[in-house]
Amino acid sequence: MDRASSDEYRIMFQLDQEPEDIHPEVAEQSRRSFGAFEEAVAQGVEGGAIAGDPLTVAHLLWSSLHGMLSLHLAGKLTAGRTLDDLLSAPPVHFEGR
Repeated sequence: MDRASSDEYRIMFQLDQEPEDIHPEVAEQSRRSFGAFEEAVAQGVEGGAIAGDPLTVAHLLWSSLHGMLSLHLAGKLTAGRTLDDLLSAPPVHFEGR
């Protein structure tokens, strides 16, 4: 991720945002974006490529990706895997609880 992209990411996801009622169009775009992601996950569930509740799986994937990016930008991915390593790793499968 280059410097300009990392600055844009921080502005979008790591800074406090104005309340939704001040900028409802931003909140709507956020919901629309996540909705598209959730729909892609739902298609994966329907096709058998992903198991689980689509909304839950979408939240888990979304938060994991943002966590990886935040750790990468802070220089905290230092436990033996780089961001590129993690993004190219095969999927992990968990069973049960």
